[in-house]
Amino acid sequence: MTTLTLFTEMPSAPGTDDLLIVVRGHRPATQGSKRKGRAGQLIDDNVRLKPWREAVKTAAIEAWVCVYAEMRGQHDYSAGRRSPRLCCPPPFAGPIAVGITFTCRASQADTARARRGGMTWPSTKDSGDLDKLQRAAFDACSDAGVWEDDARVVDVHARKVHPGSGPDSLDAPGVVIRIRRLT
Repeated sequence: MTTLTLFTEMPSAPGTDDLLIVVRGHRPATQGSKRKGRAGQLIDDNVRLKPWREAVKTAAIEAWVCVYAEMRGQHDYSAGRRSPRLCCPPPFAGPIAVGITFTCRASQADTARARRGGMTWPSTKDSGDLDKLQRAAFDACSDAGVWEDDARVVDVHARKVHPGSGPDSLDAPGVVIRIRRLT
């Protein structure tokens, strides 16, 4: 059984990312087709979608509250806790750029190819469509209140990688989302 570990970090330097969201140990899920249920309601085809979106939403809220507290000087990092005076942050306004890296599990064939020194990419059906992975993550950020709507995103760099295969790849399935204001 996969365990869920959430990590949130502050941007490394001023002027780089405004928000960094990291979810580790949870396999990314696509958000795409829906089907009609018994009562005529629309149901997502992917059973992994709800827990995935909840994991991204939880990590986004934690990261956003930490960044907002830092901006307002209300975070005591030495004690590892937020000030009780902290209120919910307002969402990002204006145009936003997003870099998003999904770490997908490697198939047995990819693992064997990598051992022989070959480059592998998560391009199988098991890893999901990049646009549908992105849709699930962006909707989770909207639910978390990071931005009012993902229509604010005007610049996106999205990719899928295998564990440990480059910048922003994790050691287990998950996602790294870097958000930057453009104004």
